[in-house]
Amino acid sequence: MRAALQIGVGQYEVREVPVPEVDKGQCLIQVKACTICGTDVKYFKGLAQLGWPSPMGHEVTGIVAKVGSAVRGFKEGDRVLSRMAWGGFAEYVPSDADLLVHLPENVGFEAGAIAQMLPLAVRGAELSVRRGHRVLVSGLGGAGLMCVQASKAYGAAEVIASDPFDLRRSVALEVGADVVIDPIHEDVVERARSESDGGVDVAMEAAGMEPSFRACEQAIRVGGIVSIYGTHLAPMSVNLREWEAKCLQLHMMAEPRQEKPMWLRKAAGLLAAGKIDLDPLLSRAMPLEEIMDAFRWVIDRPGEVIKVAIVP
Repeated sequence: MRAALQIGVGQYEVREVPVPEVDKGQCLIQVKACTICGTDVKYFKGLAQLGWPSPMGHEVTGIVAKVGSAVRGFKEGDRVLSRMAWGGFAEYVPSDADLLVHLPENVGFEAGAIAQMLPLAVRGAELSVRRGHRVLVSGLGGAGLMCVQASKAYGAAEVIASDPFDLRRSVALEVGADVVIDPIHEDVVERARSESDGGVDVAMEAAGMEPSFRACEQAIRVGGIVSIYGTHLAPMSVNLREWEAKCLQLHMMAEPRQEKPMWLRKAAGLLAAGKIDLDPLLSRAMPLEEIMDAFRWVIDRPGEVIKVAIVP
């Protein structure tokens, strides 16, 4: 089969490699799409490293091609979404069966691959958002735009969304945000407080950058919640005395391994019910052979792209 392997910093190569074997608890997936994740970009840039050459890509949709002997609930030919199938920039990839869910019929393969990220947004919303809450989402890549929609699905009365790029703010309005903020030209904290009568109930950090976190930290009301989606590569300090004085709460959206199947099922349920629309988040689909161009487009033109799908 063909697979795109990262062979070094900023370098991919498409090679012929053996079709992977699966164990009794796995399914072999014929990949229909694998979207480029921020994690893939970090490896591409050398901000994180593996032993090269390395299979990459983990946001996968496809068709079940082979079923392990202990697997129940899936059969060959099923349309599926995987919560984590490392090596998805390839024609075939194995996935643990408990990390698979049937892809709803109303969701296409290319946009559907973005939903690999959705369980985190769903977990963040379920743990923090109550009906009538006012929510700030900081950072409007694929993660933040799903946080906007998950917050609405869980009853948020108002979602305020912040991002420096026009395209992302426009898509945020399309998928349910009530107010958008350009942090380059506006004070996010001041505007969010103004829009929410003094402070939001929940602030979702989806950029993975300290200025974004600080805006969330300062925009919430007394007793509010900061919920973190974005991966932060550098340590940050938190003044616990100030947090105690404001009775603030902090949690991470990432789920423990044993909870992944549950949150994946909840995410699929929201997709099937039409509560989450992924199509506006898909900027382009590109063939496997153009993976280097795809990465350059994602990295060099952030104002023109949200998510790119690689199609083997």
